[in-house]
Amino acid sequence: MIGVGMGEQTLAVWNESVHAVCGRFETRYDQSQSLFIGEFRKAALGETDVVFIRSNAHSISKAAQWARAASDPHCFLVLQQCGEMAIEVGDEVIELREGDLALLDSAVALKMIPKGLFSHVSIH
Repeated sequence: MIGVGMGEQTLAVWNESVHAVCGRFETRYDQSQSLFIGEFRKAALGETDVVFIRSNAHSISKAAQWARAASDPHCFLVLQQCGEMAIEVGDEVIELREGDLALLDSAVALKMIPKGLFSHVSIH
């Protein structure tokens, strides 16, 4: 799990953890890096990766260049446990609230815009 209060390294370590499990998602946090919260815990359910995520990031996005380059034919099933976020996929915006599920294609560009602190489970 990635902890809180690791200064400027926290966001870099967070991004490395996300890249290793979820692909080339980039996280943006616009305030003091010492205030960034990024918790990331991976578990395996058979051959399925289950990731527990908690963060106060301002945005988490996967650019089109990384989405097209991904050889992963799988999707992410996201369960929003706490907080809210908007997910932009092309011209569409999906609003996730506590208890909502979203099925997201790994091979498309998308941007998640949390509305404050959130936690969700991502099944890949």
